[in-house]
Amino acid sequence: MSYNDVIPEENEEQYKQLIPLLRRGFRKSVALSSSESTQIIDQVRERLQQANYQPSQREKTLGQMTSMPTTSAHGRRRSVQHFLNILAAVLVVSILISTSLILFRSRPNPLTSAAPPVTTSTGPTARSQANGLEATMHIVTPGPYFLSELLLVDVSLTNHTKALITLNGTNRADSLCPDAALTAQMTGKGAPTYVFPSLNFACVQPGRRTQLASGQTLTIRQYLPMARSGEVMLTMGPATGYPSSGPLTGHWPSLRVHVDSRLPSDRMISLHAQGPQVIIQAPKAARPHLLYMESISCNNYHDQSGTNDWTPLTTTVLSRPACSTAYNRWDYVVSAPGFPIVSGKQLP
Repeated sequence: MSYNDVIPEENEEQYKQLIPLLRRGFRKSVALSSSESTQIIDQVRERLQQANYQPSQREKTLGQMTSMPTTSAHGRRRSVQHFLNILAAVLVVSILISTSLILFRSRPNPLTSAAPPVTTSTGPTARSQANGLEATMHIVTPGPYFLSELLLVDVSLTNHTKALITLNGTNRADSLCPDAALTAQMTGKGAPTYVFPSLNFACVQPGRRTQLASGQTLTIRQYLPMARSGEVMLTMGPATGYPSSGPLTGHWPSLRVHVDSRLPSDRMISLHAQGPQVIIQAPKAARPHLLYMESISCNNYHDQSGTNDWTPLTTTVLSRPACSTAYNRWDYVVSAPGFPIVSGKQLP
């Protein structure tokens, strides 16, 4: 059984133009212009006036048949007027909303359009271009900076030429044995200075090479100790220990930062030896990012189980590594990006 909600008056000739007009207004409300809105409102008012003051043909016939007003005809007329008034009111509101949408849609949201792009870090960036190469140095660690802090720096090189570029060094970060194809060097004359702890490692320069194809970008993330205070210059450059000549010579990017000689109280990291273990006390923000290095000397030889790279720590406890002979010395260094470098040692 189908349900038809159309009243008989909707089929009358005088409403055949009004009903499609109302339906068109509902379907295309957002696209209405101000002139169209005014025209529709005027037409609706005119139709309402006709419906209020001109009786329908059906009502005229009923009036001729009886001189007494019938309750059903009066109620039907009121229902028709009520129906039209509601539709007209809804249409007017729809037109007003449509006009408001048109006006506001043409204006961009100042908060959205002016909002800066979201970044994962707040450190400064420097770029330079020369001979078809683009070099970028970005300090990932946000400031302020202080002496003995472990700095996280990204150095990148993009080859915009059509030739294959060959770089001295490897495509991995420098450790205690510098061999990265891209580096960040620190210079400054301020005092005091910081000296990185000594670990027992022998460095061998293998003379490796890194190739950079056309359109390719090489990015190396480095951990750089803040060894100087005051006004410090960070300069990107080629691999350490190789001739500095190349297409970017004299064009490498650089950044100037200020380094405080005082360690902030909320950045302190301390180490406490307890037998064969070392307990690390660090701020909550540093614990998920703790790193360490260590070297082990067993009797008269160097045990290769140590590490000369910054290695992530999943715990706040360092355990003395195993050694096939009696211990001679165990050195360890702990830090986190944005926090000081601390070290310790255990002797036999």
